[in-house]
Amino acid sequence: MRKIYTLFLACIFAVAAIAQDATFYKLPDGCEINIDGIAEDYWADVDAYNIEQPFQLEEPTLMECTWQAVWNDTVVIVLLTVVDDYYCPAWCSGVEDWNSDKPEIYFDVNVGNLDDGLGPSGAPNGHYQVAPPPIQDVLDIENSRASGQGPSEFYYGYSLVDPDETWEYATLIEFLLSSDQVILDPYAAPTIGFGATFIDRDEGDTGRKRAVWMNVGEVDESWVTMDACGEVDFSTDEVDCGTGIYTPQVSNLNVYPNPTMDYLQIEADFNEVVITNIIGQEALILRDVKGTRIDISSLESGLYFISLYNNSKYIGTAKFTVE
Repeated sequence: MRKIYTLFLACIFAVAAIAQDATFYKLPDGCEINIDGIAEDYWADVDAYNIEQPFQLEEPTLMECTWQAVWNDTVVIVLLTVVDDYYCPAWCSGVEDWNSDKPEIYFDVNVGNLDDGLGPSGAPNGHYQVAPPPIQDVLDIENSRASGQGPSEFYYGYSLVDPDETWEYATLIEFLLSSDQVILDPYAAPTIGFGATFIDRDEGDTGRKRAVWMNVGEVDESWVTMDACGEVDFSTDEVDCGTGIYTPQVSNLNVYPNPTMDYLQIEADFNEVVITNIIGQEALILRDVKGTRIDISSLESGLYFISLYNNSKYIGTAKFTVE
């Protein structure tokens, strides 16, 4: 009986072990986020997954291609690293960016209904593609890097040491809505769908050659249907952030309207304002402020943090969204 019971437990643990194909690990509070295409030290302790399966009959010539992911209360951060034999983005191939060297990542947040036959092509439906193209005037030199903001849902950064690439994406959790318009809750330990594709193209190629994790295209590509993508769990096991720099935590400051478009009303005593975006870049600094209403009309759409000071004394930090 003991042997049977032991075997039964082993089967349970085996099923649990294969219930997901990958794991997103949590970043601790205070770990700085820099979405710049440069891998911070903590990535060395995060599981890496190979993007190595050919899509259908295509034959990519990548030497190495991996993805890793972490998350915090605000974002899911994906790092994608490529060791290539030839770098050929759109300005090299002469065709569209989706037909040239670049990565794509995919999310399916329809928790409990991942096999719905859908992909981001039919959005909004709980499926998302993040796939900003590289920019020629930034990445047309041998060693270069750049950061930017896509639509309000994500930020990205990438670096090139020709022909190798490193990409980082920060996808805002508050914009990961299911088909029922429910915001993803990582703490509920859901299993979500995730896919990663690297489009490989060399000079002289007549078509793209995709490497994937995990949708090999028996039905269609991830843009059309994510049913064959991988399944990923959110873990609350925290990554060791090492010497990560402290990021101000949101306090109980009252700022409104939120979301906003052109101004913020703030209930506090302050005379200096520092506003940063989600990747820690200073977006607006105001000194010798008079009154409690500030003009933020110069900010682009996105998520921001506002920190207040009164005669150089820190008052607090609040989060707000510009529409």
